[in-house]
Amino acid sequence: MVRMAALLLFVLFAAIAVFHIVWGIRGPHPDSPVIPRIDGRPVFVPSRLAGFTVAGAFLVGAALVAYAANWIAAPISPRILQGLLRFM
Repeated sequence: MVRMAALLLFVLFAAIAVFHIVWGIRGPHPDSPVIPRIDGRPVFVPSRLAGFTVAGAFLVGAALVAYAANWIAAPISPRILQGLLRFM
């Protein structure tokens, strides 16, 4: 059950990261339903840098899940990783 939850979380984080990478490359579609609107005008337009930053955060989350599930070895100190996992 735990392995299935880890797999689901890993796939979810990776998919969200890919979505944000696409946004970083192409920019958000003007009629995107995920951008809030007031009176038909977007409240904000996310920058490409923001898309890549969010994608990076989700990729780090996916890597932490993979580490916690013992799928990969960590290239940094286990103490730092334990702190990151607690923060997550």
